[in-house]
Amino acid sequence: MTIIRSFRSLASVLLVSGTLASVFLASGCSIVPEPKADPTRYYVLTMPSNASQAGAGEINKGKPFLALRSVEVPAYLRARRNIAVRHGTSEIVYHEFSRWAETLDAGITRIVSERLIATNSVSGVELRPGRVKRDYDVSIRIIECEGAVSAAGASPVARFTAEYEITAPGGNTVTGIRKFTAPAADWDGKDSSSLAALLGQAASALADDIARNLPATPRPGAE
Repeated sequence: MTIIRSFRSLASVLLVSGTLASVFLASGCSIVPEPKADPTRYYVLTMPSNASQAGAGEINKGKPFLALRSVEVPAYLRARRNIAVRHGTSEIVYHEFSRWAETLDAGITRIVSERLIATNSVSGVELRPGRVKRDYDVSIRIIECEGAVSAAGASPVARFTAEYEITAPGGNTVTGIRKFTAPAADWDGKDSSSLAALLGQAASALADDIARNLPATPRPGAE
């Protein structure tokens, strides 16, 4: 009798232990780790806060109407939305968690058109027009729009260089191809927000340069 009771007691202990182990394992498998916050940040180009916002209107009567036909950016800036930083001469590093909220060509198009209107040098700007009547067409090719870290140990900077041409709608050039390079602006090499702000200022300065080289009055017989 004693042996039988001992076996029964042992069986009961093993059964209870197995049940508890099953419950523990089942509970452990159902624990889902808390999701981590996405560290990605998105940025846009902006005009300087002190930029004029007068806009087109009555004061712009008699000013030329522009068509901003294209803004071309290099493939290495077009293929990815990550903010790019050039290291040395030929290495491009993309910031993993710092991205443009819009394509770079769209952002530059927006800034240039808004700034041209704010300068009061045009009566309006049409983006990539079809048959809209205008005085002049503007085409822009971006050469660099990025942060830059020198291999020689110089301070990081924001770099912006572009070429542009103002033409009559028929294709005859007014300015020839002009090159614009914004002064290299000091940057801490880390803060993507400040880099985006510096590049926005440079794009605004490009628009100012276009405005300075634009004929002051509408073209006779504009198409």
